[in-house]
Order: sequence, then structure tokens, then C-alpha cells
Amino acid sequence: FPSHDNMLDKILDKVVADIDTLTTLDIASENRSYKPTATQDYVRVTLLPTEPLQVTIGQDRILRYRGIIQVDVVKCQNTGTSDPTVDAIINYFNTNRFFETTDNQRFTILTAWRNQGITSQDRYTIPVQLRYETYV
Repeated sequence: FPSHDNMLDKILDKVVADIDTLTTLDIASENRSYKPTATQDYVRVTLLPTEPLQVTIGQDRILRYRGIIQVDVVKCQNTGTSDPTVDAIINYFNTNRFFETTDNQRFTILTAWRNQGITSQDRYTIPVQLRYETYV
């Protein structure tokens, strides 16, 4: 079996690479150095896995992995509550779309949706959730 962490890293890398083709904004993600300026809009990607579930028994067991890929479009305050990057992400990662990592691990985006924006200090964050599933 591939390591759980390695598989999740590959899924995160694939999502970040695909988002990079959808926007001109810089992308921040786990374990990557990035420090935006005070006036710079950007995208932040975080993987939130849930506990794996064994779906078969025996020596060649199969595990199901599910979780959320949290994609935040972070904007300066007072620049509006929408962003073309949000729409592009939701349209690209549409329901039940299959993706493949560089080592041929397939995963599915089950649903993609936008939540209520959040204002914090000098930023307005538009959260988008991508629910994923994969079997190993």
C-alpha cells in the first residue's frame, strides 16, 4: 500500500496544480513557504482528511479515504464578496469528477460548494470545500 501521507500529498499537489491553471493568484498550501503582502489576494489550499475505512476484508484489503480539500480565496476587505476564481474552482471541480495523481492514484471530487464569506482583520475569505474520495 502507498503511505497514507504520500497519497494525500499527491492529491494535494494535483489540486494545487489544477487550481494554478484556473487563476493568476498566488497559491499557498501546506508545508510551503508563502507570505502575501497586505494588499495581495491569494488562494490557500488545505487538505482535511477523515479516518480511512476498510471496505473489504482479507489479505488484499481495500481502504476508502474521504475528506475535504479546503480552498480559501483570500481577498482584501471592501473588494466585493465574489471572485472569478471561486466560480472557476467550483465549475472545474464539479460533482463526481475523476482526477489522477502523478503516480496514477485516482480520486473523485464528490461535491464542490462555496460557504459564507468570513471577514477577519483586513481580509475577506471566501471558503470553497471540495469533498473527495479515493480507494487504495
